[in-house]
Amino acid sequence: MDQDLLKTIESIGFRPKESQIYLALLELGTGTVSEIAKTAQLKRPVTYIILDDLIKSGYATKVPGEKVNRFQAVDPSAILIRQKANLKNFSEMMPLLQTLSSKGKNKPKISYVDTKDGIQNIYESLNYAREAFYVSSYKKLHEHFPKKVEGWMKDYGKGLYKVDAKHVIPDSPEELEFGKKYKAGGQNVRILPAQKNFDTDIVLTENKLSVSSLEEEPFLVLIESEKLAKSLKPLFEIIWESSRDI
Repeated sequence: MDQDLLKTIESIGFRPKESQIYLALLELGTGTVSEIAKTAQLKRPVTYIILDDLIKSGYATKVPGEKVNRFQAVDPSAILIRQKANLKNFSEMMPLLQTLSSKGKNKPKISYVDTKDGIQNIYESLNYAREAFYVSSYKKLHEHFPKKVEGWMKDYGKGLYKVDAKHVIPDSPEELEFGKKYKAGGQNVRILPAQKNFDTDIVLTENKLSVSSLEEEPFLVLIESEKLAKSLKPLFEIIWESSRDI
């Protein structure tokens, strides 16, 4: 059985044995428990139990009108549609989930991240805030995360992020080009006068402050505190007001 296919099925929430049986069903088209068990390389009693779970979950069905019970897998496209719906629902609830994570805590939660994957994950999560101020060098971000920056620009243009964002960038030709792309995607972008460059990315949301160093070895410090975010918001509004439009 193809290990890459098994891992792909498992990555969307299937348990290992469920993946084996689902792929066996796809391979067979329809099959009896014995045939499925043989193809999946599992024992019959286990196959019975897992089949029942897959049927209850809507990933397999019993073939009607057969004297001997036969089973079949639902079309993979149906699973894709369900996963997309789940992702959309989770995405819509993201601002509420992030707000809940900081409630009821007297002390702020502080995280330090120095891996590119970890930094990218935090950047991605910030895109789901209700509102955000960005004071950043998109030139530097692009140097460290070129594919991600391009992807975020496209997703902003498609309206996939609902965040009310304000971007402030340095006053340089390269930064201006990135700023124009963001503005074309419906974002609010301004230039900080007399500031030619900086090697940082600062993001303030309704309950988080993210500060990144974008020098040779990037790192990020994330502070989760609604009180801190509220107290810093006037400072970011002053920065925004003192910046000029593109």
